[in-house]
Amino acid sequence: LLDADYPNTGVNLACRFTRWPAVHRFDAASLYRLAAESAVPGECFHAVAEDGIRFKQIAEVIGDELDIPVRSISKDAAVDQFGWLTRFAAMDSPASSDITRSRLDWDPQQHPLLTSLRNHDYFIDAEAGMVNMGH
Repeated sequence: LLDADYPNTGVNLACRFTRWPAVHRFDAASLYRLAAESAVPGECFHAVAEDGIRFKQIAEVIGDELDIPVRSISKDAAVDQFGWLTRFAAMDSPASSDITRSRLDWDPQQHPLLTSLRNHDYFIDAEAGMVNMGH
């Protein structure tokens, strides 16, 4: 998250255990195809390639790639800064796809999120004038 009070500065909520699951869009598409082909009505699946990436790691990699410093802020400061979005950013949301992988023989093939971020899969390509949305 960018901090409007400190231009060119990113923020990380000071939550030690905040994790977010991730999946690359191509892996999610593969899972949806498998589910459409063989799922029983009512079955639920988790399109999760990575069970939980620490929010702090995501913020730090984004800061590194955009060449901006990242600082931690408290939940109270985050509420003042980001309002309703703070609730979601502060959630610890690990998820598992073990049953999904077993039931549908699904095996994600794409790069993990942090690798994609480091490979500039999400950042503006100044020469092309576009944003690549890898995951």
